[in-house]
Amino acid sequence: MADHFDMCKDRVTSILNGTLVFNGVSNKTIHSLGYLYNGPIGGLRPEYLTYWHENFVTITTAGCKAICQDPVDWYWTSDPSLTLGIVSNWILPIIALLAALPFDGGAKRASNRARDTARAVWNWLGSPQTALTATFFNIHQMRICLDAANSEKRKNKKEVARDAYYVLSCIGQFELPTTESGMDCFLNAVVYGLFRPLAENGTDEDMPHHTRQAERWTQDLLRAMARQMRRSRRLGIYSTLASIFLFFVAYAASVVLAFAEGLGERTTTHSLAFGILITWLPLLLLFSILDRNPNSADRTRDFCHRWLWNVRAVREWEREMEKDPRREDLPGPYWWTKAREKERIAMGAAATEEGMVVTEREQHVRCGYIPRRQCHHELGTFVGQGRKMGYYNLALSVVNAVRKSKVKDSESELVSWASDQEANGAAGYYSTLVDKTRDNLNARPRLAWRLLALVALAMVWWELGMALMISYNIPTVGIGCRSGSYLVYGGLSTVPWLGYVYRHLVLGRRWNMSQAKRGLLSTVRLMGEWIGMFLDGLSAFCMLTSLPCLSFITFAAFSGILKNCTCRGGVNQYIDFESASIYSNSEIFNVRVWWIVAAVTAAIPVVMSFVVAVPMLIFKLQALWQEEQEQEQEQEQEQEHEHADEEGTPLLGADMEWVAR
Repeated sequence: MADHFDMCKDRVTSILNGTLVFNGVSNKTIHSLGYLYNGPIGGLRPEYLTYWHENFVTITTAGCKAICQDPVDWYWTSDPSLTLGIVSNWILPIIALLAALPFDGGAKRASNRARDTARAVWNWLGSPQTALTATFFNIHQMRICLDAANSEKRKNKKEVARDAYYVLSCIGQFELPTTESGMDCFLNAVVYGLFRPLAENGTDEDMPHHTRQAERWTQDLLRAMARQMRRSRRLGIYSTLASIFLFFVAYAASVVLAFAEGLGERTTTHSLAFGILITWLPLLLLFSILDRNPNSADRTRDFCHRWLWNVRAVREWEREMEKDPRREDLPGPYWWTKAREKERIAMGAAATEEGMVVTEREQHVRCGYIPRRQCHHELGTFVGQGRKMGYYNLALSVVNAVRKSKVKDSESELVSWASDQEANGAAGYYSTLVDKTRDNLNARPRLAWRLLALVALAMVWWELGMALMISYNIPTVGIGCRSGSYLVYGGLSTVPWLGYVYRHLVLGRRWNMSQAKRGLLSTVRLMGEWIGMFLDGLSAFCMLTSLPCLSFITFAAFSGILKNCTCRGGVNQYIDFESASIYSNSEIFNVRVWWIVAAVTAAIPVVMSFVVAVPMLIFKLQALWQEEQEQEQEQEQEQEHEHADEEGTPLLGADMEWVAR
């Protein structure tokens, strides 16, 4: 079927020649009805304006609707090969990218998995600026953790430090407890579990048996936790890179088609603009390779809970032994088991021992080191890679707390990791570390987060701006339906980013516990909260509408729904019918140079992202999650433990049922 606008051009030419009268429009009435356009032509060099109107047909949008009967020139009817070309060149690579996104797998129920997948996709595609901000910040925290691990100078603690900071970076990708008691319990367990194995408590002769035993247990638990985190880390890097490579092959092919001799039609260049618009998607996927999610977030969270249970049990055991190191009736730590976990769930957060039958747990209670009220430190959902908006800075908070809590006097490092205070009554290193971590968690985002947020915003708008530049300069030059839809999507996707930045940078955390104790908020603070609530509601609305907007843009790219009189006329309200050979003539039109500038400039973030991401993946961050040294590490630590106790009392290994179940 012929192009509707080609037929309309023939119809207008026949009317002007006087050989056709169409719906009352003749060569005499076409002028009086205002259907011919004689104004300025966008993109046309001014000296050719008279030449243009004398040799080429240009009609108004109203004339198009009257004479052309306002058609929608569907690609699959007028040129099926064009639809197939756009689908194969862009749609299929985009589908491959979407399939390679870091969705959560594992043992979730189908309904929960579908819900979480839909929420993640909506966040990624609805506001890529926000998703990229979260992903960049997670990568930054991983780099901070790696630097902290590499700063460990003690040879026998290097691998322990690597395990500790890797586990920290993984736990930081979950929502933290929202209650003050839950957060306090969580921080105490995390700090003890990560840094008790790194404690320097003097020589073997200075260390009592229970201190060495607690160090052995926490090291065993930490090593097992790190192994589980590394093994559950999602793989498939090469298939993901293949999907990204396929997209950029399509990008290169679209550039060639847009500027090849004899081509460069509106549809071909619009296809290039669409590809540039969506270029942030492979970049998001590229950086998600660095910030990989576990195969099953639920399974990983279960391991975190069990590990926190066990390190807290060791801490309580060590705390009780500190009171009387010669005590022999004290049972071992209250290790995690499936039955004990079910018991805890059945008891609930406020349950007591009164009226209950005597259980193994009650036996531990009577020994004085398991509290009668259970400590709840449950983590929330997995939020890594922008799955949920928020400022999740656990890893950075802990690392900065460690840096600020470093003591220069080596003798002052001989602190009690079980107790909250040293013997002299001063706050010990352990409690100081917990307090500083809590303060850092409640602080406003640091400069690094602010810069990364701006980089994410600039990266998306860079590509969107280049797509807009091409679409704007495709005749009819000016804002039309395509370029307008790009602006609408950019605005809708940016509003959630603005709300995200305002909420965390201006107001601080929504659940800031220190602010909750201040009583009535000041007028300024109250106004800020109202603005934040308004932005939250507006962000939710924009997030809901931005993905349908992007879906419509994608549909329009291969359907031709925007090839109609209104969209071709745009805000300038005129339509011409000329071929690509006229537009590509740089002596008459200056639009080609804008296409070239946009196509070349759009490739800069792509190149820079690969320059940054690939070295970090291969040479930098891989050292944090690789498993190559684990077997050697285990052998060395077993040898150390065999000779650790000069008194001949054997050091027991930690209970590992929590890993096997």
